[in-house]
Amino acid sequence: MPSEHGAYFNHDPQALRYDNNVRDEGNPIRDGYAATLAWTSAMVKAQPGDLVVDLGSGTGNTALGLDPDVRILGVDLSEKMTALARSKLADREHVAFVIADLLDWMLDPQGPSFDGLVSTYAVHHLTAEEKVRLFEGLWQRLRPGGRAAFGDLMFASAKDQEAVVAELVAAGHDWMPEEVEDEFFWHVDRAVAALERIGFELLETRRFSDLSWGIAVRRPTD
Repeated sequence: MPSEHGAYFNHDPQALRYDNNVRDEGNPIRDGYAATLAWTSAMVKAQPGDLVVDLGSGTGNTALGLDPDVRILGVDLSEKMTALARSKLADREHVAFVIADLLDWMLDPQGPSFDGLVSTYAVHHLTAEEKVRLFEGLWQRLRPGGRAAFGDLMFASAKDQEAVVAELVAAGHDWMPEEVEDEFFWHVDRAVAALERIGFELLETRRFSDLSWGIAVRRPTD
């Protein structure tokens, strides 16, 4: 079943200006972007020949940080963003893309298993309940011993959300409450609890800015 708001968050209209926008780390939404992508790609510990899914692959920025000999499968709903990713990764031999809703793709029982997953700035388009369903699908598809690393817009908790938003508004970002209300930023404590309840081993959480965090997990081999 597709995510409830997938069509709304299709980035086709933003595709051509996306890369310029994310470089503006003076915007608190973009602050920490480069560091978050670098950490996410490194934490998956992908080896040559591994199949790594880039969930919400966008214009290919996260995939560029993976080992050139890794097999990459990019999944994104935006055809225009994917066209840009194809161009950036054209010199890599083992890269494929799927145009699909992220949740719908992950919950497909006929979908391929994979060795690792990276995802940056995409899963915050899913509601809290949809995130849990995504994690459940990930458990079914990620091979034992495989890692998943998420870099995204997050708050440590609901309480932390109130404090951080208030601080950003006080710093002059009056539009921040509307931005947070419009999307579904993660709560790290809830996400980690859900992932561990499903069976994942937490490897690390890391904060890169007021709004950018990383969560890395591993599916145990036992």
